[in-house]
Amino acid sequence: MGLYLSFSTNVTQNIFFDEFLFQFNQQMRSISRRLIYCAIKIKESCLRQLSQKIKMVLCMDTMSTDYSSFS
Repeated sequence: MGLYLSFSTNVTQNIFFDEFLFQFNQQMRSISRRLIYCAIKIKESCLRQLSQKIKMVLCMDTMSTDYSSFS
């Protein structure tokens, strides 16, 4: 009886451990997806800001260029 109880307990522990690993794996995947999504959004935002700054610098550069030397 003691051997059966020990075997039963080990099987139960293994089932709980497997379930724990499954849930942990699911949560890690979910966190990974969220982190990737956030990284993409941050990258898009940085690229948008950089693009705006480049446009502003180009606009200022064209406004300050002296075209009289070309005539």
